[in-house]
Amino acid sequence: MEKISVAVRFRPPKSSVDADADSPSFSGGGAVGNREWRIDDSGISLLHRAVPVPGTSFVFDHVFNESVTNARIYGLLVRSLIRGAVDGFNGTAFAYGQTSSGKTFTMNGSGADPGIIPLAVRDIFDTAAEVIAYSTRSISFLSASCLNSPPYYVC
Repeated sequence: MEKISVAVRFRPPKSSVDADADSPSFSGGGAVGNREWRIDDSGISLLHRAVPVPGTSFVFDHVFNESVTNARIYGLLVRSLIRGAVDGFNGTAFAYGQTSSGKTFTMNGSGADPGIIPLAVRDIFDTAAEVIAYSTRSISFLSASCLNSPPYYVC
């Protein structure tokens, strides 16, 4: 099995009001005043007058911009977990972030862009149908959410 993979996904603005706000576009970075975010496929850095600000460079396995589809994220990060699970390994995919940052959309998706959960369920049952003739498998699923919970509450 592979190591833990950490990815960041920037959600698109929810409306034209958000798009006009005083914040950079995250498709490659952007500037606000003397500050600039430099973003590439594997990292995010804050610069002040083109000089990196100490302690503000972060490296990830993947950085996804606003235009990436859930299917692309699934293919890069989750599909191998499903294949491993069918072979008897444990795997976990979870979304973490602040309120309204796009976790539910990434995990559940929409009709036009199915999320991680529906894509995984489809692959699980497609793969299970292939192996059912020669083995027995059990499938379990857990979904936890802490909406509107006090900050000290742990799911």
